Amino acid sequence: MADLDHSLLMALREFIRPVVYEVVREVVREELASRPTPVNEPEEYLSIKKASRRYDIPEGTLRNWIKSGQLTRYKIYTSVRLKVSEIESLLHKS
Repeated sequence: MADLDHSLLMALREFIRPVVYEVVREVVREELASRPTPVNEPEEYLSIKKASRRYDIPEGTLRNWIKSGQLTRYKIYTSVRLKVSEIESLLHKS
């Protein structure tokens, strides 16, 4: 009797495994298809002067944010640039 029960369980297991595999696979496919595809847009950088004009923020305020660590400056050769995403993030916090 025990051998029959064991054989029945093994047969049932072999039958169920591929069915469960296909169901999980289909659910994962549907979930991935429903998510928006991320777009890797290049980061935009602005000089302090251009950032000041675009966001109507005094240059001194931008420089104070850099000094206080609220904003990161990026040096490209001799010029200083600010990430647009960081400026916008800082503005949305205010």
